[in-house]
Amino acid sequence: MLARRRSYGQLFRVTTASLPLPPPMGSLTSQCVPSGPEGAELLDPDAPSGTRLPRQAAVAQRLREVYEAKFAFPSWSCERLGEGSLEVYAQSVTVYYPQGAQLAEVKRLVREREPVNIGMKRRYDQQKMQEYFGYATGAYGRLSSSERLGPNLAVYCRTPMRAPDGRERDVHVINVIGFAFDKTQQPDYQYFLNHDDEDGRRAELVKKMSQMWEYIYFCAHEKKLKCVRLSQVGGGAFSLLLGGNFDYQALRKESLEPVMARYPEIETKELQFIPDWEAWMKKEGFAVQSALKRSQPRAGSEVSSPEDVFTPEGERCCSSSLLVNAWDPWSFVGNGNAGDNSLDGYFGRCTAMAVLCWPDTNPCLQLEDRYRLVPP
Repeated sequence: MLARRRSYGQLFRVTTASLPLPPPMGSLTSQCVPSGPEGAELLDPDAPSGTRLPRQAAVAQRLREVYEAKFAFPSWSCERLGEGSLEVYAQSVTVYYPQGAQLAEVKRLVREREPVNIGMKRRYDQQKMQEYFGYATGAYGRLSSSERLGPNLAVYCRTPMRAPDGRERDVHVINVIGFAFDKTQQPDYQYFLNHDDEDGRRAELVKKMSQMWEYIYFCAHEKKLKCVRLSQVGGGAFSLLLGGNFDYQALRKESLEPVMARYPEIETKELQFIPDWEAWMKKEGFAVQSALKRSQPRAGSEVSSPEDVFTPEGERCCSSSLLVNAWDPWSFVGNGNAGDNSLDGYFGRCTAMAVLCWPDTNPCLQLEDRYRLVPP
């Protein structure tokens, strides 16, 4: 109840002068209640005078140490936390979860995430993760088995999207978790495909995928966004072992179309790309620090190149659209970032979502009103 009564600003300013950074994170319950007196900024007591960072930035910096270097989320997101300039974005974050799920399990799944999990390969230091944050691997494995799965959820976030020259554009993103059928050891594979009742499990998968798509359109309606930029959630690497009665495109059509029909006022378009700006700029012959001056998008599309995001048309498109990220049941948003060539990795390398969508670096996720139950 303490966390519920506090304002967003208070959550960002709570402090204890003697608090070590970061402490071992124990139970979820202790995570959700801010410690220390109200009213002052939360600072790193060990940093040199004049360079102390708010606590969330110090925790984010410690988290980056856990990653193998090339997979870490952008360092500028730590800097923005330190400046306090991500607070307004942090207040936007909303978690969507299904009817019948236990909120305590949903909160565990939001917090106990792995820095990187690509094809069940964990490209981070599990020992440090345990030491710093109280767990080594994701909660999805502990909450799932061949007889049950942990709740599927989604996380909405307004985030700055940054080009290498420092320019930014705000975008609305919903991170939707696809069902993972890329490895036989995935809990989703074990539950849906390693089972005698094929027809029953297929019907259940369609129902769960329908709930997944529902998060997207429910969110767009709630946030008053006119267009959904839809990606193939679960249709890339995650669909590797699907086929036959479990063909991905058939499952997608069967589960998605009824949801779209319930939201006729929302336009649906394909999500074309999320840019790797540095590679694109180098390919186009621009220096990373150069200020590009294109003022009109290329013909044939509202936003057809990375540069078009910064045009007036790009601004209008971004302000009214919900971009759909194909997320992972295990990892932080962005997963392997610059070392990950999935859609999630491209989102991660140019946004601040890794730190905005995790309770230890976004205390707004300690508030229960950030968690929204979505009917099927």
